[in-house]
Amino acid sequence: CIVCDATSLDHAIELLSIDIDDQGWTAVSTPPTDGRPRWVYTVGLEHAFDHPELLVVTCDITPAMAE
Repeated sequence: CIVCDATSLDHAIELLSIDIDDQGWTAVSTPPTDGRPRWVYTVGLEHAFDHPELLVVTCDITPAMAE
């Protein structure tokens, strides 16, 4: 999780911005907490590709991010 691995919120935003600048979009995952499942959401699909953003619940981030 970029947000979890970053040293600060500003650092997380910087890392996400780099991905968006490079690819036009990125995916952000959240860790499972308090019995709630992991979820992943996209940022930038609508702007870069005129495609609705996606939200996926209970998925493994590894295949979701495979190139």
